[in-house]
Amino acid sequence: MNTPRYQPPQPQRRTGLFTFNLKELLVVLGILGVLTAFLKPIFDQASSASRPGCLSYGKQLSLAAMMYTQDYDEHLPLASNWYDATYPYYKNKALVCPERPSGHGVGYAMDDRLSGRSLDNVGAPHATRPLLYESSNLKPNAHDAMSSFAGRHKNKTGWIGFVDGHVKGGFTKLP
Repeated sequence: MNTPRYQPPQPQRRTGLFTFNLKELLVVLGILGVLTAFLKPIFDQASSASRPGCLSYGKQLSLAAMMYTQDYDEHLPLASNWYDATYPYYKNKALVCPERPSGHGVGYAMDDRLSGRSLDNVGAPHATRPLLYESSNLKPNAHDAMSSFAGRHKNKTGWIGFVDGHVKGGFTKLP
């Protein structure tokens, strides 16, 4: 009498959304780990090269200076009161560098060589001539010939606002 031999049940292949075996899952996790390792420095640099708040403040101050200049016959504000003179154009006295020493002044300054000058009399192309910048001089209407430029952000970088109104961050020294 031939009795059929016992055969264990064969595992059925599941079909559907989650049909990974352990090897496939480990490969996917490994790929995600490598991607994270590559992308983390990029996101870190983007988030702290010049803090968005500080760079944003620089842009607001530069635009305020340009609006002031338009309203005053193409003349830049006086360096001795540039922060106060441009106040009506940004209306926020909280435009202070978040990296400045706690409780101390603004942290921004104007190049006093441009004080009250006409845009026609600036000299260098407007896109290359610094107007506002991060400064170690923490007075509200700080100004000098850019000798107080100070980078307070990651890798000692800072921003500079140019006469044409654009702002760039990431400077470690004067351009």
